[in-house]
Parts: sequence; structure tokens; C-alpha cells
Amino acid sequence: MQIARTVSIAFFLAGAALSWGAWQLGLGSARVPEPGLYPMILGLSIMAISAILLFVGDETSSEESPASKPQGHRLETVVTLLALVLFILIVRFVGFAVSSVILLAILFWNGGIRGAYRIVFLSITIGVAAEIGCRLIGIPVPEPSLLSLLRDGL
Repeated sequence: MQIARTVSIAFFLAGAALSWGAWQLGLGSARVPEPGLYPMILGLSIMAISAILLFVGDETSSEESPASKPQGHRLETVVTLLALVLFILIVRFVGFAVSSVILLAILFWNGGIRGAYRIVFLSITIGVAAEIGCRLIGIPVPEPSLLSLLRDGL
């Protein structure tokens, strides 16, 4: 049960970091959303779910709980949290599409999908589709400031 509480706290903190990063991007409104609105909703959702799990807990005994089996579960959780933190740190520099592709590649590998071609294909397809979809329906996404620095000159 201690591991489950630690994981809940870690995800709560990751949701808080995501919300903070989203706040820095700007929220806008429901009619005119800015790039940080939907990451803020996601971060708050992660915080709410982890808080519920923290206080409600798991009703299974520690022998039945997947968290009681140390083989890989802690590593998977740490990799997922690090992938989210990496996404938050790089989205401003490389943009939404590239950071989404990197995040998805890490999560697919961490989730058990194997094969470099499969991971690359799925990550690029979904990441680019998300970028195009957001632009088509008018959701602003973070622009890659690294490209604007290179374009405008250092």
C-alpha cells in the first residue's frame, strides 16, 4: 500500500508540474483557447485522479496488488513521469509536434510496444495528426522557439 501512495503522490506532483507549465503558456478562454488550456485540463485531471486514489486507496490486499510486485512497475512509473517532465521542458523549444512524437515514442516503448519501425511510425503518425487536428479546429499549440531562433539568427 505504501508503494501505491508514493505513486499517487508522484503523479499528483507530475500533474502539478504539467499545470504549472500550462499556466506559463497561457490559458485563454473556452472561446479563444491559448496553448496552455488543454494541458492545464490534463494536469488538473491527473491531479484529481491521483488525489482520489491517494485518499480512497486500493481495496485489494497487498498480495493481490500489482504495485506489490516490484518487477518493473516502479521503473515503468518512473519512466512515464520522466517522459511527462521531458515533454513539459522541451515543448517550448521544439514545438508541440516534435515533443509529442518524443513523448509518444517513450510511452509506447514503456508500454511494451517493441520494434523501432513500429514505434517511430506510430509516434510520428499520432504526433503529427494531433498537431494538424489542433490547427484545423483552431486550438493554438506551442510554436517551436528553437526554429524561430534559428530563422531570425542567434
